[in-house]
Amino acid sequence: MHAEALKRWYVPQIFAALPLLLQIGLILFLVGLADFLWQLNHSVTIPVLMAVGATLLFLFVTTVLPTFQVLTLLFLDGRRTQFPVLSVLINHLNLGQCASCLRPS
Repeated sequence: MHAEALKRWYVPQIFAALPLLLQIGLILFLVGLADFLWQLNHSVTIPVLMAVGATLLFLFVTTVLPTFQVLTLLFLDGRRTQFPVLSVLINHLNLGQCASCLRPS
């Protein structure tokens, strides 16, 4: 009875969306910080922009690279393998379900 109510209220989907919302919040915070500092002082903003850019690049690479690994192994190799990391993006694109069917039997 409780499980049905949780599914009816989409609680599992809400929990699955939390990491994506945190990433969006981090991106908006860093962009707002850079904009705020740009209006205060340009000499302070340049090093902060470099740190913000490195952080956003790291976030982008760690989010997108596992997706390319899944796609490469699904469509090019055709071999069965186990994926050690499934990112939030893979789960939202439903590639995690495809990856689970490739696990060794």
